Amino acid sequence: MCVYIFIYYNSFHTDCPPGQYGAVAFDGSTVCVQCPANSMSVSKGSNECGCLQGYYRNDLEDAHFACTRKLRLWLS
Repeated sequence: MCVYIFIYYNSFHTDCPPGQYGAVAFDGSTVCVQCPANSMSVSKGSNECGCLQGYYRNDLEDAHFACTRKLRLWLS
């Protein structure tokens, strides 16, 4: 089994298809990574995936974190 650990760069660019984004592995190889849950890249060569409508990332989370919905508390 192979385990990849990725370094994510905002300025990294590769020709990954929509639905994926580019990353560099520690060994220096370039790979296309599937967008995390509830996110999508819409154009070829994206370096990150944006959250789908209604989903968000915490300010401390980068491209490899899944997008989640904001928790709504209803008080009576």
